[in-house]
Amino acid sequence: MNQIFGKHEEQDTGLSRLLLNLVDLCLLGILFVVPLFLGGRHPVGCLVIVVIVALMSMAWFLRQCLLRQAFWRSSAGQWIFLGTACLLILQLFPLSKEWIVGLSPDTPTLLPLWSPTEEMQAQLGVWDRISMYPQMTLQGLAMLMAYGLTFLITVQRINSIRDVQKVLCWIAIAVTGLAGISIVQYLAGNGKILWTYEHPQFAATSVQGPFTNRNHLCHALVLGIGPLIWWFTTKMRSRDKNQQCTFGTQARLSEGTIFTSLIGLGVALVVFTVIFSTSRGGTLALACALATLGIIYLLGSLFNRRYALPLLAFALVGMVMFSIHGADKIGARWDNVQTMSLDKIDYKQMRQNIWKANWNAFIQNPWLGRGVGTHREYYKIFLPEAYSVEFSHAESGYLQVAGETGIAGLTFLFGAIGLSVFWCAAAFRRRTNSIEVACVGAVAAALMASVIHSIVDFVWYIPACMAWTMILCGLACRLYQLSGDRGKDPEPRRIPYLGSLAITPIVALIGIWMAHVFWSPAAAAIHWDRYQKYAAERGQLDRERIDHSKNPELQMGIERLSDLLDKKIENELRDYSMKHIDNARVNLRLAAIYLRRFQSQQRNGRNPMDVGQIRDAAIASQFRSRESLNQWLDRAIGEHRNLLDQALWHAHRAVSLCPLQGEGYLFLADLCFLEGGTAHEKSNYVNQALLVRPYDGGVLLMAGKEAAIAGDVAGAIDYWKQSFRCGIENKKSILYLLRSRIPAEALIEMLEPQLEDWPIFVHQYIQLGNTAQLKIVCDHFYVLAQQQADSMDLCDIWYTLSRQYPRFEEIEKAASCAMRALECNSDRFDVRMQLATLLIQLEKFADAEAHLRWCVSRRPDARGARDLLAKTVKRRIAQPASASTATLPGTTKH
Repeated sequence: MNQIFGKHEEQDTGLSRLLLNLVDLCLLGILFVVPLFLGGRHPVGCLVIVVIVALMSMAWFLRQCLLRQAFWRSSAGQWIFLGTACLLILQLFPLSKEWIVGLSPDTPTLLPLWSPTEEMQAQLGVWDRISMYPQMTLQGLAMLMAYGLTFLITVQRINSIRDVQKVLCWIAIAVTGLAGISIVQYLAGNGKILWTYEHPQFAATSVQGPFTNRNHLCHALVLGIGPLIWWFTTKMRSRDKNQQCTFGTQARLSEGTIFTSLIGLGVALVVFTVIFSTSRGGTLALACALATLGIIYLLGSLFNRRYALPLLAFALVGMVMFSIHGADKIGARWDNVQTMSLDKIDYKQMRQNIWKANWNAFIQNPWLGRGVGTHREYYKIFLPEAYSVEFSHAESGYLQVAGETGIAGLTFLFGAIGLSVFWCAAAFRRRTNSIEVACVGAVAAALMASVIHSIVDFVWYIPACMAWTMILCGLACRLYQLSGDRGKDPEPRRIPYLGSLAITPIVALIGIWMAHVFWSPAAAAIHWDRYQKYAAERGQLDRERIDHSKNPELQMGIERLSDLLDKKIENELRDYSMKHIDNARVNLRLAAIYLRRFQSQQRNGRNPMDVGQIRDAAIASQFRSRESLNQWLDRAIGEHRNLLDQALWHAHRAVSLCPLQGEGYLFLADLCFLEGGTAHEKSNYVNQALLVRPYDGGVLLMAGKEAAIAGDVAGAIDYWKQSFRCGIENKKSILYLLRSRIPAEALIEMLEPQLEDWPIFVHQYIQLGNTAQLKIVCDHFYVLAQQQADSMDLCDIWYTLSRQYPRFEEIEKAASCAMRALECNSDRFDVRMQLATLLIQLEKFADAEAHLRWCVSRRPDARGARDLLAKTVKRRIAQPASASTATLPGTTKH
């Protein structure tokens, strides 16, 4: 082979050498900088990684233009990358109806309002793309280009085995730094990520480092454990060679021993951090990485006792750290794993159910999936269970790839995995020296960890981890190429000078496009962070409003704070939309805010009709033109009617960006009268919402309303029963809608509330103010509570019932409930006071005195308890000796 690289290195001076250094600097940026931006999950992190990759790519191809002879190393990996890019482009490309039916079979049935037929023209247009959320798929394509370019440039940049070793050293240093930062942040953190960024949802209270999740940190660390152990064994072998020299090596040997010891401590630190994080998936990946590395090193005769003993010593250091800081914590978390019960490990079967949902999504649309980045939207079509969390990803890389890209995506995925396995296996089989074996083991261990960890988590969506994986794939490719026949690197393909000149501006345009795709989301991200923070505070205020419903002054303060937060939320969402209008969820939330504002102003207006009443009146009036409708709205509503127009615009924008936004169709159903819509069109919108959100409580509630209006009582009841099982907020909405329309007894029979529903039912009927209805509700939960064994969980319901039964003049039953509450939790001050108050009403002063003395002993400053005790003692003394001391019904005497 003509030493082409040697010639290039001789010619590599001036600007070309500077560009080569820039390429190396960008690789360092991917390894050291990108993980600091939440692993690249934050929009700013996405922008950082694509900008770094764009600079690296432009620097490399510009350098090729400066060389006398440009070159290109071909690999099978480049064709997999190009094929995957074409798949995503196909998901975004407008297609004819016939192609849509063939490639995405369930689109016409799922989106009838977007699919014209002979019987009915599409009301909202024509959905002519495979992707159900093109904007997210576009971002996925941009990130895929970044990953692919990272792989390609790594393959081009690695000239020799020495370059492979250099990159492995960088990875080893990066993971050691991540582990150190993670432990320090955990021990001396302030709840913020890297002590600076306060995530609106995830506080930095666990071993997670700069990531939002400990699983993500562990995956990054596991990707580097192979290179770290490789570095340690390499240094040990170099130390052994130095010991064979006779003189001039003593100082070097001492320095090498210290440095090797530091690397060994780095191994111990990384392993300890993974275990201490209590990430089960991360620990599994770590075990797979270590097993793969051990097998390759044993087969390659790289391990011996002199290397094993130091590693065992450092492992002992890690065990000591573990026993001091984490044994109890980790032992408790691993108890369920020891039982080998998936149901116990998987809380509420969340993972199993989301896996089933993704499998069903794949089965119904198997060829090309529903578009990269659409999982957050499509899984709700197939997940019947209601959870308080939203599944941003499928908790399995393979199932998510199947759901988003279908068989085509799985083909490319398994092709890439198979190719990586082939590269590592072939490089190991062709090995000519121990250096190559050591490098192959480090790379293969990391790639095996990625393959295994992705079975139970979707670690491939973490840009930092995926970019590292692409660099490792590039190293695997080059190790295979460098281990060619007789240990020679095959000659790369020469590129004509005009060819390199043509490619460079294309790569530059791709880089600019990638940055442009993520620029708007990154610029708007700060407003989304603030919105999430204010929304969480708003939810907390709603809970406090319920808890303090009997305190008018506190209620007024909460109301003022709620109004202030509502304004902040609206401002943040509006500012976000000014910078990035193509976010379907932001548009949906803005539509909801404008509708809520309209409803609030209507309640205080001259004609307090709600949106539903206005809609029904407008549809019934059958206005001949939009002008006459506008005149009527101006007279009936006033100036704030423009809020309806704004809500309508954002609702249309939301469903046009992502037609799976079920709530958007409900808004359109409410507002279709503004466009001259009829009752039939309103029903079509509700039916469309049911198709894309069949298990959404709000959609089911609206469908029940429509069925009731149409006279389908059985259908309405069925929808409401399903909605009632969809979470607390839906239960509140249904009770608020039906409590004054349906008798409590019939409503209980219809909805079949369980014991855990008592706070919602009791609070709603207290607000209703109907004593007879409230008694029926209390009796129902009284019976349910009696069927349960006393436990601390039942204390609140017994206490609440003890406060409600005096309304119905059932003091003995109230006292019985208070006694049951006391049996559930004997340390509750409020329960003792309530029981004492009821016993006084029953003239059981001696029993009441005992409980009041307990209260005073626990809280001497409780003036109310002291005063009541004094009165009770006086009444006990004045009570005749023959006063009844009978035991309360259903209790044991204390």
